[in-house]
Amino acid sequence: MLTQQNMEQIEFLSGNKDMLIKASSKAALPTWSEKTVDFLSAFSRNLLHHKRAHDFPDIMSYAFWIRSASLKQIKEHYYPHVENKIGRGIAFHIAPSNVPVNFAFSLVVGLLTGNSNMVRVPSKEFGQVKIIVEAMQKALSKPEYQEINPYIALIRYERDRQINNVLSKMADIRVIWGG
Repeated sequence: MLTQQNMEQIEFLSGNKDMLIKASSKAALPTWSEKTVDFLSAFSRNLLHHKRAHDFPDIMSYAFWIRSASLKQIKEHYYPHVENKIGRGIAFHIAPSNVPVNFAFSLVVGLLTGNSNMVRVPSKEFGQVKIIVEAMQKALSKPEYQEINPYIALIRYERDRQINNVLSKMADIRVIWGG
């Protein structure tokens, strides 16, 4: 169980404490749901039109990767038979601290596979993280994507084994990048 002290160490870039606590009661989504792909496409458009995003080639690559046309190609080529499948539950992602955009790629995979996602972003301040979070929040603020909101918790905290252990125990899937 997350203690008050643990919660004080966690900064929420998306989501909040209540959402994190209630994540286990949230039903998994269908894999490759149309709503998720639509959300990612809106998110992509926000990134492609963000004035500072063009300063970062990694953000632009990510934005092109999550476009609807790109996701359609990926699904047709690699996942042609995913109908009638649902996510596993809660995915806990620990992204590398030295690759600013990796957390966002991990999040997309978690969403497309129908899971609720707790994603630890790099504790270091990167401009890319801020831009990605701004563009994502802009998409999530639209009424048509409100149902996606509870499936995303982007969190930041310094390396802490106790917090990692608690979040890992809450998860059905763990995605741990790095060595």
